Amino acid sequence: VKAVGLANVPRDWPLDAKYSVVLAIYWPDLRRRDASNVLKSIEDALHGVFWNDDCQIVEIHVVCSLDRDQPRVECEVVRL
Repeated sequence: VKAVGLANVPRDWPLDAKYSVVLAIYWPDLRRRDASNVLKSIEDALHGVFWNDDCQIVEIHVVCSLDRDQPRVECEVVRL
């Protein structure tokens, strides 16, 4: 996650602003899982890449879906 984030962050991206995070989780099956653990992992992985502290994230949207063929996590970070 961190390597992909570093590759996609603009050079002038401020680490000290407020942010909105949209997380789309595509599970491989219908087993019960905890989306909040995935969110926390993404927050921690992107620390120092998009923000200095998780408290700068002031808006969070998490959507879970099923995609048996291509399970993945997509994350969008928007500076507010």
